[in-house]
Amino acid sequence: MSGTETTAVLTTITSSLGRGPTAGSGHQPSVDLPVHWKVKGSHMQIGELAKLTNTSTKTIRFYEDSRLFYEDSRLRPLPARGASGYRDYGPEIVDRLRFIRGGQAAGLTLQQVRQILAIHDRGEVPCGHVRQILNDRLDQVRAQIAELVALEGHLQTLLDHASRGASTEHDHSTVCWILEGDPDAPATVELSHPRD
Repeated sequence: MSGTETTAVLTTITSSLGRGPTAGSGHQPSVDLPVHWKVKGSHMQIGELAKLTNTSTKTIRFYEDSRLFYEDSRLRPLPARGASGYRDYGPEIVDRLRFIRGGQAAGLTLQQVRQILAIHDRGEVPCGHVRQILNDRLDQVRAQIAELVALEGHLQTLLDHASRGASTEHDHSTVCWILEGDPDAPATVELSHPRD
């Protein structure tokens, strides 16, 4: 909402309050706000939560079933269901959902994210644990990169081997000569001997 729109809304609210019932009438002044306006601290249904966090409702339900929103229902009760039968999610779930997605973006497993949240839910600061997990994850990524670099070299060697091989070499292979034998060995040339 722009500054002009905000000013207009505040003016409308103020004037509505000023025109409300007079003091002593027993009526409190009220303001009719558009239904789609959210008051800070209000609860929302799953569709609104999904839109706000750019997460599918299926993913939100999966996270809830995986106890990522509430590890221990004694510490945090499940969101209440409204009259419609849908759960009403509080604003704290928005922050929790964003944290879960941030952990996944860093390559953490849902189990690791759950551990971090459990530490937080006990009232402890989990940042030391997070730092250790990230260090371990970085070591894993570096090892994977080293494996991928080695694989890249091996694939290039096989392609080089394939490009220098004679077209008839495949005749003596079991399946495909490119993957059989030692690709680093020099190509052999078969000489045909005249029959006597």
